[in-house]
Amino acid sequence: MSKSCPCFTCDGHCCKELHVPVNGADLLRLHNGVPGTISDWCAMEPLSEGLQGYATFGFHLYPDERFFLLCLKRLEGVCVFANFQKHGEACMAHAWRPGVCRSYPISFNSGNPRQTPGCLCPQPWQLSEADELAFSKVFHQYNADFAEFKEFLRIWERTLRPPLLQAKKLSGNQSQDAALFFTALQKALFPR
Repeated sequence: MSKSCPCFTCDGHCCKELHVPVNGADLLRLHNGVPGTISDWCAMEPLSEGLQGYATFGFHLYPDERFFLLCLKRLEGVCVFANFQKHGEACMAHAWRPGVCRSYPISFNSGNPRQTPGCLCPQPWQLSEADELAFSKVFHQYNADFAEFKEFLRIWERTLRPPLLQAKKLSGNQSQDAALFFTALQKALFPR
């Protein structure tokens, strides 16, 4: 990405306004670069009406069809990694940031990268050919990573979750149930 991109002059509108969904590759990258554990910087958000745009990232914990979204934690409404004290270096996990952060605000129409209509960026993006190529690579990698994570979620839904429900280990207590989910996810991501 070129140094002229608007991120270097922005005060982090996306960090303040958007939830950041994560997948397995994102979690591995963060695990390798950021201190702490997955549960230190990830949270489960109920897939409420305001988050319906994130439905493809959703999964179940309970039998009552409640969906959740695995995303970066938000502290006082802001991404856990946001640091607005150093202008131009607002993300403390920038080198390890999730794929959705790496590709925002670019979307692909007919294979061509363009700024997403309605994005939160204060200035329009002017993509050079090199930027278009870089965003295309990020986009394709993000889609591949997301497909792998969707496979884990499919295994969670069909194989891992049912026995936990049967044994009444998924109780409706979100923090306890989240711990069971994170344990299963960590075993899938970091096999011994």
